[in-house]
Amino acid sequence: MSRVFLFAGALMLASISAALAGPSASLPFDGVAQGHDLTVPVTIHATNNLAGLQCDVLFDGSRLVCTNSPTLVSGPNGILIDGALIQPGMYRLLAYSPTGSALTNDVVCNVTFSALTNAYNGRVPLGSGSVYFGDTNALTITGTVNPGLVLVGDAFGFMPGGGRAQFRGASGSNYIIKASADLISWTSIYTNAATNDLVWTVDTNALAMAHRFYRSVSTP
Repeated sequence: MSRVFLFAGALMLASISAALAGPSASLPFDGVAQGHDLTVPVTIHATNNLAGLQCDVLFDGSRLVCTNSPTLVSGPNGILIDGALIQPGMYRLLAYSPTGSALTNDVVCNVTFSALTNAYNGRVPLGSGSVYFGDTNALTITGTVNPGLVLVGDAFGFMPGGGRAQFRGASGSNYIIKASADLISWTSIYTNAATNDLVWTVDTNALAMAHRFYRSVSTP
């Protein structure tokens, strides 16, 4: 079995790596196969006095669903985490310290998304709607949320470090991912077994190319 797809290269990633003033939260760049779950970490940056945040995470509700409560990963004792699906494609996340202690500059919580079995392949941006930040003095402060990206099934997307080429596969079966500039000469760039019905790699050469093709080939 082999699949091929193309991306248009030479995109700028300034929005991914740019340093932002004030506190911020980040959503991840990751991938998932149809019918599987994906753990989405929410990371806090550049703060020493952030005591709470509320953020509406926006996504394509026809391909991803999220109905569970978030789980705490790190933070001061007594931090409270909660979340709920406000409407299809909008998940409201709340993380705060009732004692006013500062949140940790790290992954503060995980939210689990599920890719629908009939979701079509491609990119699902993770954005933000209403965002509120509060400091340790119970004052509202200005902050930002860096967007993320989820690749569903057979897909390609730019992420920090290069481009992620991703294919569906049978868990436990071995695959080779190959790359080409002309669909004639192919170079193997990754070999491994699929997990959670997915095989993928980050191509560090992707940003240097005007265009690039990828395919996956099953091996014994």
